[in-house]
Amino acid sequence: MVTAPSEMSGALADEIVPVLLERLSTLNLTPPRRAVCLGAENVPAALRRQYPEATWVKIGAGADADLIWGAPATGATFAPYTAAIFGDIKNALANDGVFFFATLGPQTLLPLQALCSSATTPHAFASWPTLVDLGDALVAAGLTRPVLDRETLTFTYATAADALAELARDGWFDAGACAEAAARLLTAADGAVAVPFDVIYGVAWNASPVAWKAMRFQR
Repeated sequence: MVTAPSEMSGALADEIVPVLLERLSTLNLTPPRRAVCLGAENVPAALRRQYPEATWVKIGAGADADLIWGAPATGATFAPYTAAIFGDIKNALANDGVFFFATLGPQTLLPLQALCSSATTPHAFASWPTLVDLGDALVAAGLTRPVLDRETLTFTYATAADALAELARDGWFDAGACAEAAARLLTAADGAVAVPFDVIYGVAWNASPVAWKAMRFQR
């Protein structure tokens, strides 16, 4: 599976993290006592400022976290969430704890994916989940009230060669598997190249059994 640690990951994080922080503030959460930051050793400074009293711990069955933050961090690796990861998150959350995250969707790098799509290159790109897949996986893991939405962030390169060189160098796709398609893109492209990233934002809760019964009854 292709994952993507890169300078581009840092650029994406710079765009995504402020959006998530703004959305998180609209939830009017009780400030978390314990919190987990996935995918990065360092908690974003803005998140520490937002919750200065929180104790940041590693994910684990005893984490008992009121908040799990799953946004990408500068220099971190982008990789698709799996059902197993959602299960670990469920187990690490306290009752009524919240999981707040961002990931990428299947439209990421779509023009290049279309060029590379063939039976011989099925694993040239990471398999990013759809909104439906993510929602189903969250619910299957026992998380409740998932809310998901998306936006497209587009980065423009001066030339196709610049785009392919950076994306391949940073691990966004398997350059060897896509060599022929990349050559076609270089031939066809004239001038600047726009590269889309399909960003999915999500939130889900670990509702306590009593609270979950009440929510179901209210429906």
